[in-house]
Amino acid sequence: MKIVITIPEVLERYQIGRQSLWRWRKNRNFPNPISPSHARPFWRISDIETWESLNAA
Repeated sequence: MKIVITIPEVLERYQIGRQSLWRWRKNRNFPNPISPSHARPFWRISDIETWESLNAA
């Protein structure tokens, strides 16, 4: 079972572009990545799913 998700996977999951993802992070409280600074961002799938459940409507 996969535990983390990368930028390309987030973009594919929501069918959005990179700019939309960064806007979501700024304006829609999208979870912050758990990766260290200066590393490629990745997120916990559980954080993404929690965000989805809180924003489903």
